[in-house]
Amino acid sequence: MDTNNLIDELRKTITAIVDDGLDKIIIDDAWRANVDRLCKQVLTGNPGDFLQWDVISRTMVVGNADFVRDELNFLKNLPDWKGRWENAIAESPVGHPTFYDDFPSSSGNLIHQAYHLAQFGKKRGWTLAQQVLSSNLAVVMEACVD
Repeated sequence: MDTNNLIDELRKTITAIVDDGLDKIIIDDAWRANVDRLCKQVLTGNPGDFLQWDVISRTMVVGNADFVRDELNFLKNLPDWKGRWENAIAESPVGHPTFYDDFPSSSGNLIHQAYHLAQFGKKRGWTLAQQVLSSNLAVVMEACVD
């Protein structure tokens, strides 16, 4: 399926959700505004740039926040940084992410997610499988949502 067909399918799906009574869902006014803005972006914006949409960047992206530097340093100091975490945080261009200034092959968001996975693993006493991490953390994070 080509990109234009996928975009059309996405827009039809959003329209169907809205038509089914999205307005009947009880949510706080701020999140209602976010949902409305997201629907508008899907219907009129370029989905290829979704990580740059204001509603996404405002609610779901850490960008180049100051704390990301500490999180990246934590990852770099792990014994398995080379060959594991360094490869895992290689960012995908999907969504047109903003790359991290101090590590331009990744984004602040991906570094932030990797940091939390590494912390979780450290506290639980496990490490993610090499084949999972080396395949790219962006793909792993997306797969966790499914």
